[in-house]
Amino acid sequence: MKKFLFFILALTVGFVACENNNEGTGNGNGNGNGSSIKPNHVDVEFEATYLDGYYYGQTYGKGSDRYCFLLSEKGTNNVGQVYTNSTYYYLDLFGPVAEGGAPYFVAQGTYKFDATTSGKPYTFTVNSRLMKTLDDSAEEPVLEYGITDGTIVVSKNHIEAVLTISDKIHYVVYNGGL
Repeated sequence: MKKFLFFILALTVGFVACENNNEGTGNGNGNGNGSSIKPNHVDVEFEATYLDGYYYGQTYGKGSDRYCFLLSEKGTNNVGQVYTNSTYYYLDLFGPVAEGGAPYFVAQGTYKFDATTSGKPYTFTVNSRLMKTLDDSAEEPVLEYGITDGTIVVSKNHIEAVLTISDKIHYVVYNGGL
């Protein structure tokens, strides 16, 4: 319960901080481009239709811009809370510092899992996870599963991820506005 409330608080703070147009919200109805990283064997396949996220800039260290976002089928409400009976992939990425000002979208490229949370560009951290909300309450119970390996590719209007979660390969795709 404490972890989940902290997550909701973090999302709420993140979205409040993003009221100055630093927020990225999209509805996945665009088309991806490029070649797929989908492996031959996949245990779980998920097509996200919503991207809700926020931009931290270099708040957590110089040399990288930090982005955190949720890929889901339902999105979040207007204060950043998750909906019941939903699946959310929470991704915590570090991209290169933008020259000439902050881009309020994730830099295009390939991001690799970083178990040390070094904050180096083109990595994503152990804070990334799969969350499932159940029943009629988005507060409890919530199931969380840590990501132990993976690759995320961000291209124009497309995110594709291959993630290892509980020894299973998850393939996650989002097409739409970044």
